[in-house]
This record gives sequence, C-alpha cells and structure tokens, in this order.
Amino acid sequence: MAPGVVSALRLPWENPGPDSPHVHLDLPPAVAFHVLAEDGRLTTHYRTVTV
Repeated sequence: MAPGVVSALRLPWENPGPDSPHVHLDLPPAVAFHVLAEDGRLTTHYRTVTV
C-alpha cells in the first residue's frame, strides 16, 4: 500500500458522518521509502511532501 499523491482514502473510523465523502482531498501528497536491511527485514517510512 502506498500513500496518495493527490488524495487519501478515509478509513472507516475517520469518516465523520454518513454523508461525508470517502476521499480526503485536503491531505498533502506523501511518499513511501522502503528500506531492506541486511538481515532481510523490510521497514517502510512515510513522509508528507511539502512545498
């Protein structure tokens, strides 16, 4: 799963009401960095992109 570059999908517990949109257009874009360690562990770091 990757962060959105234009919008973000609301998770069920983030939805403020039944008439609210399922897409968040106000959140900033983000990027995911995947780091593979020498012992095989995979770690993902998420960062928002600001201008």
